Amino acid sequence: MGQVKKMTETIFGGVKRGLEMVNGGFLTSNRMRHELKYIFFVFILVMAYVNNHYNYDRQLRKRDELRIQAEDMKYRTTDIRSKLTTKGQRTQLLIDLENLGSTVTNAQTQPIIVKKK
Repeated sequence: MGQVKKMTETIFGGVKRGLEMVNGGFLTSNRMRHELKYIFFVFILVMAYVNNHYNYDRQLRKRDELRIQAEDMKYRTTDIRSKLTTKGQRTQLLIDLENLGSTVTNAQTQPIIVKKK
């Protein structure tokens, strides 16, 4: 009979503790009141960690976006430099020809492209 009594005390003791958890009675104990400030501190740390993760993720996305924009600007700059160099070479060639007494000028109409068949 002693074993049955122990089992019922164990079962009902567990049920009693479960009911205490459900109705919030454990929050009124002195130990829980003492540890509540630590639980609150851990909660604040977790919130700061989550916030930091979102900020880090946003900064990574912004960095990638800026990297793509910088690469695009680099290609545009290279293209513009190439066009300016070509125009500068043509202008210098015309100036040199003019100094030699030639009457060659820029074409007023675009050239016609003849395709081979």
